Amino acid sequence: MHWPSHRWGRHGLRPATQLPWLWGVLLVFTPGCRCGTQARDEQSPAPAAELKLLEPEEESEVQKRGRCAMVSGRQWMLRSRVEQSAEPVSVEVGGGALLQGNVALFAQRLAGTAQAFVALSGLGGTLREIGLGQLHGSTDPPTALLHEGALFGVVSGNEAMGQTLQVVRIDDPWGKAEVVRGPMISTGRDDSLVASLAIAATGSAVLTWDQFDRSSARSRIWSQSFDAATLVPRRAAQPLSGPQVDAEEPRLEAGPGGFFLSYVELDASKVITGAEALVDEPARVLRLQQLDTSGAVSAPALAISEATEQLLAFDTLVTGGKLYVAYRSGARGNTMEEEVIHLVRVGADGAIERGVAQHPLLGPGAPMLLGAQRAGVGSVVSDEVPWLLARGDETETLLAELTDFNRVELASEPALSERLPLGRYQSQLLALRAVGLDWAVEIADCAPAKTENPSAKPGGK
Repeated sequence: MHWPSHRWGRHGLRPATQLPWLWGVLLVFTPGCRCGTQARDEQSPAPAAELKLLEPEEESEVQKRGRCAMVSGRQWMLRSRVEQSAEPVSVEVGGGALLQGNVALFAQRLAGTAQAFVALSGLGGTLREIGLGQLHGSTDPPTALLHEGALFGVVSGNEAMGQTLQVVRIDDPWGKAEVVRGPMISTGRDDSLVASLAIAATGSAVLTWDQFDRSSARSRIWSQSFDAATLVPRRAAQPLSGPQVDAEEPRLEAGPGGFFLSYVELDASKVITGAEALVDEPARVLRLQQLDTSGAVSAPALAISEATEQLLAFDTLVTGGKLYVAYRSGARGNTMEEEVIHLVRVGADGAIERGVAQHPLLGPGAPMLLGAQRAGVGSVVSDEVPWLLARGDETETLLAELTDFNRVELASEPALSERLPLGRYQSQLLALRAVGLDWAVEIADCAPAKTENPSAKPGGK
């Protein structure tokens, strides 16, 4: 569950009533509107009751208001500037978790050097920071994962021979908050290092990353299996993709019988050049690989995106024993996105269901999938409906429940405008809002709106 870009632009607001007003104008100019005038001419001169013209169809109060509302008193400020320092500072947030009102943010603060930290707040508490160490060179902010009441983060860094990854665990995060560090993993030098961590219900944890292989001159997916309770490796790091495959951007999810590994495969033999394309680029295909509980490959890879599509961005989530995938794509050789989000649901047997999500305000950027956390457990609730979130073409945030793949209805949420979703607990959403160089950390309640029963009558039984 990742939102790739935390740099939403502010380009003003766009009214959500544009389409209903246009539909209302079309209704006003239909021929049927002349009937009222003819009837009044034929009747007595007594004043007739004024017939109301058809007015533009307005949004319902639920549509105007949306299902989300900010929770009062549940806001914190993540400051960019360090006390007693005049240096320009910025804060990058890599991930967040929300559990029963408790908040956690994994981030890094850039002030000459980078400092990784986790910011924590319990119910009614203030935001406190726990340092995770100094980072060297250009790095991505730590990512976050919640499992069995503990927080797990993946911290990236640099060393003389290349880049490094380290898994850290924060036990009793909203109490004593004790930090346990796993071994440092060397990943070589890669211009686009992407790492993903998942933990199975058995306590088996697997960390995956992409790493450039000099011998094959290709990027390959690697994995390290370890025990989540001790952070001790169970085996040496090993590649999951072959030397003949150019693979990158792994995304790992824990499934009912192991793990689902999604990744991007680059095919240089299908580069589109010349007059056929706006840019020269290799084909980008989204693949799915099933792994066993130890993190070893257990089944052949499946193609998730279609053969004619050029994958741009994707997100994944496991709930109810099934893998949900949301991705954006375009035509090969064209960097323009299609105006839809493609949805895929994969069962444990490999069966694939497909759907799409559309909205007039759908803008560029990657989609996001969020599942409801179970109290104290890192996996999502099996009977909870996953949420799909997407960015609008300006500052809007769109949300839909993935109950029916044949009818996915994205809706604009005014309360989430200019906010960046990070995590979910049941009906609550953890979000960030930029305030200068700082971040406002907020919680929204997005419980489904209650609909009135039209057959119910006042005083009826």
